[in-house]
Amino acid sequence: VLGYASTTAISGSHVGRFGEDDFEVGQTPKNHYEETKFLAEKLVRERWGRVPTAVFRPTIVVGDSRTGEAEKIDGPYYAMVMISRGLHRIAPKSAARFHLVPVDYVVRAMTTILERPDSAGQVFHLADPAPVTFDEFFSLVCDAFGSMRPWLRVPPGLLRPFFAVPGVPRLTGVPRQSFEYTGVPVDYPCENTLRALAGTDVRCPPFASYVGELVRYFRERLVKEWKGEARW
Repeated sequence: VLGYASTTAISGSHVGRFGEDDFEVGQTPKNHYEETKFLAEKLVRERWGRVPTAVFRPTIVVGDSRTGEAEKIDGPYYAMVMISRGLHRIAPKSAARFHLVPVDYVVRAMTTILERPDSAGQVFHLADPAPVTFDEFFSLVCDAFGSMRPWLRVPPGLLRPFFAVPGVPRLTGVPRQSFEYTGVPVDYPCENTLRALAGTDVRCPPFASYVGELVRYFRERLVKEWKGEARW
């Protein structure tokens, strides 16, 4: 069985439930990354009859839940840059689920599921079955930094024009493209994955249990390397 790594980002502009059996639901891509990943999965699905394939769609992948190790600053790590600079007193407010999954769970889940002979022809969302909201994510990261939580939270739509102003991404450490993923109201159920992993010891840990390791590794390693690179 071939294991193909897609992404839940193929849901694009879709709002609401995007299940493992969903693919083309009238969505439009927000960027070239989403578009190319959608087209790539389409090619894989068209060849399912000839090439037995299990499709894996991770949500936003962060560092190792045990060590915090991560390759680079990207996605939710930009929020850590903003918090580390003390520029988070006004922050986005959103009760939408923020779908994060640690890389060690992604690897273990993929290798475990691929051992099952019935995995071919199925899609597996590698997601936290009980994700935090964006507000919870931001608060937990602030707590892990030992930093005060935001004084004021406002809807992302009010801050979006601010991040389009030249110089603001450099100042805050949050690129405009990354901010677009703040507060997206979409859900990624993972019933196929949970069934496939039933009876094993492979479980997605809750974000609160490993956020401290992510922040520690960020402060000790990532932020130093990030400062030494050219930024937008």
